[in-house]
Amino acid sequence: MKSRPQITLLSRLAEFNLGKMEGMKFTEVQEQYPEEFINFRNYPDKYDPIKIGGESYPDVIERMTPAIMQIVTEYPTENVMIVSHGAALNAEMNHLLGASLPNLKKRGGLANTSTTTIETKNAGQSFELISWNDTTYLNRRIDKTDIV
Repeated sequence: MKSRPQITLLSRLAEFNLGKMEGMKFTEVQEQYPEEFINFRNYPDKYDPIKIGGESYPDVIERMTPAIMQIVTEYPTENVMIVSHGAALNAEMNHLLGASLPNLKKRGGLANTSTTTIETKNAGQSFELISWNDTTYLNRRIDKTDIV
């Protein structure tokens, strides 16, 4: 590589704000907020973050989608790598691929450091899934504790 890639930070691509659950271990969250934990991990349409003071799935999608559309507009024919956190990326990419709120988790989660490739050929009017949650380059077996 002759030059360094351009890096742009977009705050709208940040992870979910999980309110009171931020910084807690999964076991602590399961104990203190069992319903929120189960729904966050499995049922996006039932997840209600009011008790914990966090963001909902629609909040995250509403925040991230304009950032994605900005990228598509600025780089209409270029390959762009977007780096964020698993839960937020999972929600946004499934939304871009046309999944409804109850179906955002149907493809499964995303492992840490996995890559997912989606593309648009029509300025963001639609997106196509090329690969989901690819971890083959890690040369190790992924288990459920790796998946968000």
